[in-house]
Amino acid sequence: KISASEFETLRFYQVPKFLFEDEYFSKMPTDAKVMYALLKDRFELSRLNNWVDSENNIYLLYTNKQLCSILNYAEPKIIKLKKELEKYNLIINERQGLNKPNKIYLLEPTYDKELISLIYKEFYELIRKD
Repeated sequence: KISASEFETLRFYQVPKFLFEDEYFSKMPTDAKVMYALLKDRFELSRLNNWVDSENNIYLLYTNKQLCSILNYAEPKIIKLKKELEKYNLIINERQGLNKPNKIYLLEPTYDKELISLIYKEFYELIRKD
């Protein structure tokens, strides 16, 4: 059992619901969705460290080696997952060269917010009827 005090100290990665609810992302592999949650979590650290480019855009510094370690995948799999996130317009992976880690930019996701809102509204109406 988890006590209330233990619950307060637990840390979580947050996976946005649109990745599972919007049809556009339905074919995206689940492990790519998990990687997106990790990157989104790192976004806060980047903001606190003031990792901002010349155009005032926040970027992440997350090496493939770090991602391999946390996700327990080999580097080719990490590269494949990054390409998936690029394909779905969730990140831009910008090379810096000179053995520096790539800058990763999170993109504002595009999904059908009106459809998701309608689904929630219908779902909550069904719950209330029961």
